[in-house]
Amino acid sequence: FAWEGVTLYASGASEVRARLVRRDDRDAIAVDLADVDGHPVAQVSGLVVRPVTSDQLGGASTAAGSLFRVDWTEAAETSAELPAVALIGGGEALAEVMRGAVAEVRSYADLDALATGGDADSDLSRSVPGLVVAALEVADDSGRDLAGQTHAAVAQALALVQEWVAREGFRDARLVVLTQGGSTVVSAAVRGLVRAAGAEYPGRFATLDIADADTGQLGAALRALAADETDVAVRGGTVRVPRLVRAGGSRGVGVE
Repeated sequence: FAWEGVTLYASGASEVRARLVRRDDRDAIAVDLADVDGHPVAQVSGLVVRPVTSDQLGGASTAAGSLFRVDWTEAAETSAELPAVALIGGGEALAEVMRGAVAEVRSYADLDALATGGDADSDLSRSVPGLVVAALEVADDSGRDLAGQTHAAVAQALALVQEWVAREGFRDARLVVLTQGGSTVVSAAVRGLVRAAGAEYPGRFATLDIADADTGQLGAALRALAADETDVAVRGGTVRVPRLVRAGGSRGVGVE
């Protein structure tokens, strides 16, 4: 830097406002500083800055390498066991895929039925499984009222979460809110609400998005959830989980 004509008018200001004016000669900048009441604090008649490349800025910065972003990376294989999984809603097609992935799937109409064992086969235990998957219907982006669809889906998820927390019998189980592709906007809003609930009640909530998943991929995703992952998605035939990576690193497959 090269400074010219520096004048100090006052001291002690805890906050200043700066006005920068480019001068025509030598690419200099004039700087006027004033306090919050507009009274002059200092003036610089000319400030000249040497040219700096982006590489120089990156190498000189003490914060270089300290910025992180979320990247969806391939989930590590796990041998976590899935003795039983409860499925709330989702239809018979989803139930069939899940039965191919898990040894024992118990289908229920809603949380009331789960609490009483109402829709389970008579020879199954009435205890609540460790993982309870609740499927939400998420509309695609082709709908005209995307905001209304988002509000409706979030309200449905909120009611589900509130009911789950209110029931003592579900305290030792984890509720997995399942979205099946559809609108990325609606799905992201639902998953965001569930993440917030998980921050208030650690270990009791998780999300799973399966835009395209076969039996093997669904089984791997459920095992990842059983191994304490809280946010899982299947994309491009791969089970993925969010991880913090350095902002300058290569990007993986995105999940909105």
